[in-house]
Amino acid sequence: MTAGSNIIIKDSSDTILYTFGAGFSIGGYDFGKRTKTSLRAYQNGGIITADKKLNPRLLVISGILYETEAGVPITNSADFEAEWDELTEQVNKETLHICGYKIDRYMIAECLERSTHKWVAMNHSGNISLSFRCEIPFWWSSSQTQSSQNVTASGQTKNWTNNGKEPTYPVVRFTAGGDLTSVKLKNQSDGNKEIVYVGAMANTDYIDVNMSDGTCKLNGTDDIADFSGAWWKLVNGVNTIEATLVGVVGTSSIRLTYRERYL
Repeated sequence: MTAGSNIIIKDSSDTILYTFGAGFSIGGYDFGKRTKTSLRAYQNGGIITADKKLNPRLLVISGILYETEAGVPITNSADFEAEWDELTEQVNKETLHICGYKIDRYMIAECLERSTHKWVAMNHSGNISLSFRCEIPFWWSSSQTQSSQNVTASGQTKNWTNNGKEPTYPVVRFTAGGDLTSVKLKNQSDGNKEIVYVGAMANTDYIDVNMSDGTCKLNGTDDIADFSGAWWKLVNGVNTIEATLVGVVGTSSIRLTYRERYL
């Protein structure tokens, strides 16, 4: 898939845990369709089918370890084992972000136990291989995209463009510009799927709908009871969102936050 000095392992907070040298490459199996699928439950009871019915992806980082992460040459097996211990300690901490395809993209992964290492005395270096499982088999953009647009009348449509190559599930924040009794947000570009909120909203109240986790919160507090509809995604390209509002619209707003995804 790629080779060079750009293979970096980070934690979920984007802190660098380990940087591989130029002797390493990253590869693995392409993703494939699941032959059987099952429904996935959301945190608050909603249901969604498996994400595009794709299998998890296996990534393998392999190469020749001839110097430490700090650039100090490794000349004996003891130094090699010490560096291996440091590496395995880092990659087994938690869910990881692997940057390797492009430095501004990462894949969410967990390290598997099938990793191997071997010291080659005649070469004063060691061969290592680390295997990772990626439950979501896509590359994610390392930066979030966030964009807001105002709605001043019921029935208005607004466009958002997802520049990624794959659909992605946003967090949608709707902020009321007046007293509202119903909010319906339809993505005409995703099969006209729509979400509906029927709780009372006053001016500046907001709801956050997480399309990936399946949650709906009013002013930061769970309110899935007043929510219904179908969780929609942003398809790649232009997405047309229609807002149907009951009550005083004023200057309401829709904000979408998401990460682009790539094959």
